[in-house]
Amino acid sequence: MKPFKTIGTGLVWNVVTTYASKLVGFGTIFIILSRLSAYEYGVAELALSITVFMSIFLLPGLSNVVIVDMGVEKGAGNSEKAQGMFVAYFKLVFSLGIVAWALVFFGASFIAQYSGEYSSYLVKIVSFTLVMAPIRSLYTILFSYALRYAELSFIGFFEELIKLVMVLAFLVQYDNGPGGLLWATVASQVGALILLAPKFYQIYKQSFSKNPMPISITTLFTGHSFWSILGTYIGSFGQSMRTWIVKFMLGTEAVAQVNVAFGLIGHTQSLMPLSKVIAPLLPQYMYDKIKFVMLLVKSIKYQFIGQILVTIPVCLFIPIFIRTFFGEYTQAVPIFYLFIPMLITSGFDVYVVAAFMSLKAQKNMLFAVFYKVILTALILPICIQYYGIYGVPLGLFLVSCWFVYERYTRLKKILPEFALHWKDIIRYDEFDALILRRIWAMCLRFTRFMHLKIKN
Repeated sequence: MKPFKTIGTGLVWNVVTTYASKLVGFGTIFIILSRLSAYEYGVAELALSITVFMSIFLLPGLSNVVIVDMGVEKGAGNSEKAQGMFVAYFKLVFSLGIVAWALVFFGASFIAQYSGEYSSYLVKIVSFTLVMAPIRSLYTILFSYALRYAELSFIGFFEELIKLVMVLAFLVQYDNGPGGLLWATVASQVGALILLAPKFYQIYKQSFSKNPMPISITTLFTGHSFWSILGTYIGSFGQSMRTWIVKFMLGTEAVAQVNVAFGLIGHTQSLMPLSKVIAPLLPQYMYDKIKFVMLLVKSIKYQFIGQILVTIPVCLFIPIFIRTFFGEYTQAVPIFYLFIPMLITSGFDVYVVAAFMSLKAQKNMLFAVFYKVILTALILPICIQYYGIYGVPLGLFLVSCWFVYERYTRLKKILPEFALHWKDIIRYDEFDALILRRIWAMCLRFTRFMHLKIKN
């Protein structure tokens, strides 16, 4: 029953820090939307989209593979090999981060010839995120491997807290516009990593020995790693493509409206952070298919139920919040409502992807991601053409439905033990009772801990 205790612990920490992050994040959003026009916010988002495309140099899909492979080795008792993978990954991604930063930072001068000096300035700012991203991934991999959910969840919380402080300084105090927002984003990443550096060092010492197994960097690209990296490249291209389709067909302000709505959906989905707990846990039960399937089915069930419970109050709050304080973004409210059905498909999608990663079926995932990008390129422009800005959520939902259906049928072929029925969602059994008892016990311990801290 150890996995249920781990799930309970991880879920409590993730819920506490997620809701605290959202509280801080609403303050940040309030300041950003009140200080920037829709056009200025759209400009900042377009600048950030460039780094999403340039992140191909950082091999973003590799980090998920390393987490899975290290988890499998840990489950088999090979901690020295897991440490060797971690060290090899560090050498690789840090070098690539420096190269990616140099390409974007110095290449920004060419952008000035076409879009002006200010656009070049914004690109230079966001280039520093390409240095921080690989370092952040090291923290994520180590904390995930050690199942240290408290430290893992505090990465995002510290980033939100520092970003709020920086936004107050750059946008309110100095009125730096889009550039100030981007500087605040960079500063939040740097500050969070500095605050967690002592914990990173401590957990590394506890998790590994002084003699890691030598692992060649080239071995990180063998087998399923190559397919995962390529799939992530295609997925990142698809995200950037989606933004630029909206830009070319509807304009920069439409990018801001859609991103506000999509961001609100992302915040709503993150209010049920169970996937952050399950994703690093699944690979460690690869050798026990019964527990693996049970964890997968139960995770989808609780994600579905929990998402409904958190979405209802959000749907009541968001329109009041936007219309009261940010009249310029009222068009984002109906777009947000149209995005809501994607919470169901996305909640299923995240666990299926985690299962494919654990099963080392990244080659299979690659073709699904490729088809998803192709469908987006075909369906999204058609929906926009007929329904305008409201065609964006419609088109993305249609693509998401196809992706989920295809992944579900494919997973059943790869993992015959897996099956999901409506009765699995509504049925309450002894495992559900055990999970709820564990979560409740952790909540009580956390409450007592916080009470003692405040009292002292």
